[in-house]
Amino acid sequence: MFISKLLIHVLVFVIINTEETNRTYCQLPEAIYADNVTSASFGPSGWTYTNPGLWKNLVPTCGGNRQSPINIITANSKAGYNDAPTINYLSKSTNTNYTQVAVAYTKEVEGEFDSILASDYSENFTYYASQFHIHLPSEHQIDGVNTDLEIHFVHIAAEAGKVDCNNIHNKLTVFGLLFNRSPNASNYSVFDTMASGNVNNSVSSFDLSIFFNQLSDQTYFHYNGSLTTPPCSQTVNWYVFSQALPISTSQYNNFASAYTNTTLYGSAMSNSRPVQGLNNRVVTTGKGMIGSVATLISEGESKFGLVINIMALGCLII
Repeated sequence: MFISKLLIHVLVFVIINTEETNRTYCQLPEAIYADNVTSASFGPSGWTYTNPGLWKNLVPTCGGNRQSPINIITANSKAGYNDAPTINYLSKSTNTNYTQVAVAYTKEVEGEFDSILASDYSENFTYYASQFHIHLPSEHQIDGVNTDLEIHFVHIAAEAGKVDCNNIHNKLTVFGLLFNRSPNASNYSVFDTMASGNVNNSVSSFDLSIFFNQLSDQTYFHYNGSLTTPPCSQTVNWYVFSQALPISTSQYNNFASAYTNTTLYGSAMSNSRPVQGLNNRVVTTGKGMIGSVATLISEGESKFGLVINIMALGCLII
C-alpha cells in the first residue's frame, strides 16, 4: 500500500500544467552571528577549512547539538519505518539546463533535476532539487572510515496545497553519495562537466541516474542534521548511502587540484568539515529507493508537461 501511494505521487509530477509553477520555497533560519560579527564569508578573514573548530566563534549555530557531518556507527543504527526516499530525477534526454556556478570552496552545479519525496520527522514531504557539489574527502564517515569523495544533492521544501512550511522541521533534504578511487572506473560525464571550468555558463545535459543505478546495495542512513558550512543551520534531513561508487584516478585528481591552497584548506588540502558529535540523535537505516528518472513530455506531444523553478541558493553549500 505504501509503495503504491508513492508511485502515484511520482506520477503527479509528470502530469501538471506547462504553465510556470510559482512555488513558495521554505526559508532557512536566519544566520545568527556572534557579537561584533555581521557576516561569515569563506577566506582568511572569515572561515576556512584550517579552523573548523573556530566556526562557532563566528556563527554560534556551528556549535549546536544537531551538527553535520557525523560518524555513522552501523551497529547502532535503528531500522527506519517507511522513510525510504522517492527519487524523481530528469533524464539526459530531457531539455534540461545545468550551470556550473562560481563557489569559493567547492565544485557546484545548479540545474533542473526535479524532485524527491523524503521523510521529515516521520511525515513525507516533497523537496525540489536545486544543486549538487563535492567534498573531498567525504564528510560523513561510516564506522570511522572516510571515503575519497562525497557528492551532496541538495533539495528544498516548498509550500503547496495544505503543506505549510511551519509544519516542516527540516527545510532541506540532502543525499550524500560516497566515492572511492578505482583503477577500473570509467569517467562520469557529469564530472567532466564539473571539471571543465565552464563557470556561470550553461553546460551539457547529463543523466544523474547513472549514480543511483549503480548502487547494487541501496542501504541508506537517515538522520537530522545541519549544513556542513557556516551558517551551519540545523534544518537538514540527511540520507547517506552506504555503498561507495568508483571514481577514476584522473577525475579524482582533477577535483583534488582545486584544494591545494593550504591557507584555505589546511595541510590536508581538504574541503571537508570534521565529524560532529551525535548528541543522542537517532540514525535510522533502510534499504531501497522508490521511483526513477522521469522524462518530460514535450508541449508538442501533450498539453501536459513539467516546469521546474529552481531556487537559487547562492553560496549555500552543505
